[in-house]
Amino acid sequence: MSTWLAVLLLLLLPAETLASETSCQAAEALSPGRVAELEAEVAGLRAELRECQAPALQVDGSAACCFVPETELLGCLAAQATPEGSGRIMIVTAASPEVATYGRFAAAVNNAWARRFGHELVVDTGALPSDGRKPHSGIIGALRRAMLAASDDVGWFLRLDCDAVLSNFEEDLISKMISQHPEAEILISRAEGQSVQLPSLFNFGVVLFRKGPYTLRLIEEMWNHEYLTRGVDQDLFTMMYQANWENLQQFTVGLQPTEMNSDGVAITGRPAAQPIYHLWGHPDDVRVSVFREAFRQTCAGKLSLELNGTYLSALETSARGSLGETQAATISGYVGDSLRNDAVQAIRAWKLAGALDYWGNRAGAEFWWGEGLKGAELWPDCPDKDRYTMWDHLQALYAGGSLATSINQLGRQADAHELAARTVDLCNRASQPKFLRLREECSEYQRIWARTLLESLRAAEAEPHWRAALGNLEDLRANWNRQVDLESARAADGLALAVLHSNSGEATELLQQAVVVFKEHLPATSVELALAQAKLATLLGSAQRSEEQQSQADAVFAWFTHAIPRVP
Repeated sequence: MSTWLAVLLLLLLPAETLASETSCQAAEALSPGRVAELEAEVAGLRAELRECQAPALQVDGSAACCFVPETELLGCLAAQATPEGSGRIMIVTAASPEVATYGRFAAAVNNAWARRFGHELVVDTGALPSDGRKPHSGIIGALRRAMLAASDDVGWFLRLDCDAVLSNFEEDLISKMISQHPEAEILISRAEGQSVQLPSLFNFGVVLFRKGPYTLRLIEEMWNHEYLTRGVDQDLFTMMYQANWENLQQFTVGLQPTEMNSDGVAITGRPAAQPIYHLWGHPDDVRVSVFREAFRQTCAGKLSLELNGTYLSALETSARGSLGETQAATISGYVGDSLRNDAVQAIRAWKLAGALDYWGNRAGAEFWWGEGLKGAELWPDCPDKDRYTMWDHLQALYAGGSLATSINQLGRQADAHELAARTVDLCNRASQPKFLRLREECSEYQRIWARTLLESLRAAEAEPHWRAALGNLEDLRANWNRQVDLESARAADGLALAVLHSNSGEATELLQQAVVVFKEHLPATSVELALAQAKLATLLGSAQRSEEQQSQADAVFAWFTHAIPRVP
């Protein structure tokens, strides 16, 4: 046997088998000294191979408290020693007794993630605020205390709601994101189509704050702001951002919704693309199921949590159970301190519908949107209708709008328009004087569907929607002191098109009003302004145009000549 064949055998066989009969025969032709040399060479090669291989990734079961009863998870997490490491992230979350059923699983998973990458988790398990602030403001107090007490080696704070989990144990995507934005003080995901009491610019449930005086001043300002006695931190941050408090817009980086958070459908990507799953607005039973499974996978050493199957199954179980449910149902974390049981049942159905629609199951989505709307249409006429919050009615509006949009995309325009009309009627019947935020949303939805009707050449059906939208906006102007001039002008512009053939005089008057407002609020180069001027110039006729209007008409014609390619 050749020397190299013997070496090959030595490399392939484990060391303990070298003394076996086969290995002894393979080495018979070699002297004892040569065998010893080869064994030493093989040991060296094995050592080099181990150095070349990446170390095995491990999830620390003790960091997730995998070996204690579920009810003791939060206590186990609190007893762990503080890690060390320069520039590390301190994750701050709150898990009061009201949310412990699911918050303890999420906290255990997030603590395992933190220890995996050398970070730290702080869990505030205290009672909800009893000092006049809204219950949801407790996390701001916890974040403030963490900022004041943090050691020098903490570089960032991650404010994380108790209904969110970090899903990727293979790569620290949060630190990677921080490195991509070296000038940022705040990293936060945008909230497209979300709202609490106000339309949301960002989802404040997951936020990164750089450690330093600027972010501490921000959190101090929020903690001491009177708005937290009547509203939530997400709305307060939106208001401060819009007011550009201490150049907040300059220091805030808005990320895509799923870069560091979730959209309305909580799980839409694998952990490598969506590192945090945030089940905002979901029923508590769904949160318990998903986070318990996340905890199980973490304790099993899984490095990329696969939760979408559990999520969809939990949504379906929750929705199907709600069809005949009589026991209490809860969604913690809402503005109306607790939601009514039947409102929760409807929201369960709508959450499932949204997920099914996202994954292409239009038939299933249509069924569950409809199931939720059946009950919602009874709410405004209930003897005890005051038990329904504005948030309940907003969810009904969003669900009806989603279903109408989905049906319209399938080509069933008549069904879509009928449902849109029902949705608008439901919204208007629910719009009590105190629900001014809902009134604003009703107006926006009416304008959207009126525009859709116009595009379908159904001007007569669009007209009442435009008129109702204008009425709602005038109520908002009178009762909420909101700046709705531009929205009113757009509604007037749409109504003008709807009545163009039936009442050209009213259409002309409406367009004149719209053009005045557009000129005040929009840049001179605005396409929207140009189109309104073109319609007005056409309606007036050349004999009635003033010199200024004639020049506007000429300018509009010139604009169209250059903007629209000529057809050969």
